[in-house]
Amino acid sequence: MIKQYEKYEGREDNLQIAAARFLDILGVHWLHIANERHTSPQRGAKLKKMGVKSGACDIFILEPRGDYHGLFIELKVKGGRLSDNQKEFIDKSNERNYKTVVCWSIDELIDTVEDYLKSKKPLFCEGFKTQ
Repeated sequence: MIKQYEKYEGREDNLQIAAARFLDILGVHWLHIANERHTSPQRGAKLKKMGVKSGACDIFILEPRGDYHGLFIELKVKGGRLSDNQKEFIDKSNERNYKTVVCWSIDELIDTVEDYLKSKKPLFCEGFKTQ
């Protein structure tokens, strides 16, 4: 994706907090994939056994639209770069019909999410409710 915006001039965790606030206000079904942990080697090994995946995107929006099952967003700030694991995760997610993007600012994230949510919901979503 071509970067249309100036890179955010702060820390990535502050961008994540701003994104969380926006997504909560918007009322979408989403979650943050917390891979940015600082932990002991033992705890890190246990988390890996439990399924933590290196390279997973920061945000997953569980709202199918158009041909996509959901939207993954990787947040980056000025000076940041994608790791090889992140590039691989993005490629694999796109191959499986998940829209997957990198956002460098809150404005870019807002535009990306709003554009994504404007797309039509797929037919398989309509009328399905859990009891």
